[in-house]
Amino acid sequence: MKAKNTISRLIRQYQTRQQLSDLPSYLIDDIGKTPEEIKQELSKNSVTFVLSKTLALLIMATQAKLKMTILSQPLNTLFNQLLRRA
Repeated sequence: MKAKNTISRLIRQYQTRQQLSDLPSYLIDDIGKTPEEIKQELSKNSVTFVLSKTLALLIMATQAKLKMTILSQPLNTLFNQLLRRA
């Protein structure tokens, strides 16, 4: 169950970073972030970064002998979002 929650958190973070990338500069100034900080945060949303995190979680889940049915829905959601963005 912990892996499912972690994958759900990764999906939420991915979605939040996508929203951050759409913010106009005046709103970025309002939240007190610099363009460099925004770039650094958005770099965490690369497909390879998200997939490597997900893969690591899947390996942990497999080692813990979790059933894949627990993970299937959040993973399908994540991969569908990644494919649409690619």
